[in-house]
Amino acid sequence: MSAPSPEPWRKSKSKIRLHRLVSTSPVTQNHRGKLVSCQQRQMIINLFKKYDGNEAIAKKKKTDLLQNISMNTGISVRTIFRVVNSYIQERNVTSPKRNRDRYHSTLFAQMDECQLNGIRRLVHSFFFKNEIPTVDKVMLVINDDPDFPNFKRTTFWKLMKKLNFVYQKRGRNSILLDRGDIVTWRRSYLRSIKKYRHEGRPIYYLDETWVNAGHTTSKCWSDTSVKSAKEAFSKGLSCGLKNPTGKGGRIIILHIGNEHGFVEDGLFVCDSRKTNDYHEEMTAEVFEEWFKGILPLLEPGSVIVLDNASYHTRKSEKIPTTSWRKADIINWLKTKNVEIDPSMVKQELINLVALHRPTYERNVIDTMAADTGRIVLRLPPYHAELNPIELIWSQLKGYVARHNTTFKMPDVKQLLCESLTLITPDKWKRCVAHVSETVEKAFWRLDGLIDDAVEPLIVTFSSDETDESDIDDHLENK
Repeated sequence: MSAPSPEPWRKSKSKIRLHRLVSTSPVTQNHRGKLVSCQQRQMIINLFKKYDGNEAIAKKKKTDLLQNISMNTGISVRTIFRVVNSYIQERNVTSPKRNRDRYHSTLFAQMDECQLNGIRRLVHSFFFKNEIPTVDKVMLVINDDPDFPNFKRTTFWKLMKKLNFVYQKRGRNSILLDRGDIVTWRRSYLRSIKKYRHEGRPIYYLDETWVNAGHTTSKCWSDTSVKSAKEAFSKGLSCGLKNPTGKGGRIIILHIGNEHGFVEDGLFVCDSRKTNDYHEEMTAEVFEEWFKGILPLLEPGSVIVLDNASYHTRKSEKIPTTSWRKADIINWLKTKNVEIDPSMVKQELINLVALHRPTYERNVIDTMAADTGRIVLRLPPYHAELNPIELIWSQLKGYVARHNTTFKMPDVKQLLCESLTLITPDKWKRCVAHVSETVEKAFWRLDGLIDDAVEPLIVTFSSDETDESDIDDHLENK
């Protein structure tokens, strides 16, 4: 006769009974989809060990044991079964992990760059009206706008952090403000471009955009008296314009220009296989190859304004971080002729790397431009309104939307080519003038208004110190 199994938990009949139980038991306090903390998991395992070691309880069915744990903890039998089963297999209590990257990618995939910049401008508009932009006020305006999705408070909180806002408290007023490093970046950009204009340097504006095959106008006149296709046919009328069945394929456009118009032979067009985010299709290698061919077409000593997309910021060489092995950090420092004390520990070596980082941390395209006597000037994050080419893209997309009737890729490409010929140097000049004379001056005035609105002594809740549970504690009553 074979020895009895040391783990009656693993018997198939017990498993069947457990699966039947967890599939029919109602979920209690721990609702389905909510994460169980590491402390809760440890509590479940401790109770399981206690009950499993009790001879009186051990004689009962395992299903009864799980029900006892559920009654004592308020956690569903389904969750307890999974935690205990995982513990038996791994003999370890693991902390639950939330896939935050997947959450953020899903959230922001629904919004394009124009919407994100629109939210940023809306927050700043409160200061121009001399009002305090609290979370409740801003979220109320956004949720009432049909051009934006509706947000819950925690989701909107995460969106604001993504847009580099911080939540600062002064007295009884809690204010949404740009992060300090973003304000510094913005001021540095405004000073730099003002300086380059004063020096008489040619300034070029570069950016990418996209157009879907199904891109068309969202509103048009329609005859509400026509109720059906049969009625329309009998009266010799139509059923209205044909609508696209979906977004369709996507065309990526990359170009550069200034007040004299687009740079000749600077257009780059390609079909994208993905419709969620064109940034996934454009790679650093593709952009750098195009950029290399563009540089000889630009005037000597010119300035190139662009954003901080990942394919614009590939580093010329990797700089050591704390994830590097100590031996590799030492080798990197030796190649830079940096003197090293053999007794240094890893953290001291990292501090030494930080001292020399500015000398060697350069982007590939910055180096390419500098080698030809040209300068790359980067926009602050989510400040597309400072780039006049965004206004050009708006005109281009508007032309395609008004004339797109077939929703086919070849026809949309033809419309794009037509729209580019209609963007005259005069239109470019007006867009550049609008940004330099209106938008840039507005940002200068904005930072002054914020300084006047916020008292010097404030408490800053950074993203490292604040989570969703803090929101209610730091929201101002409307």
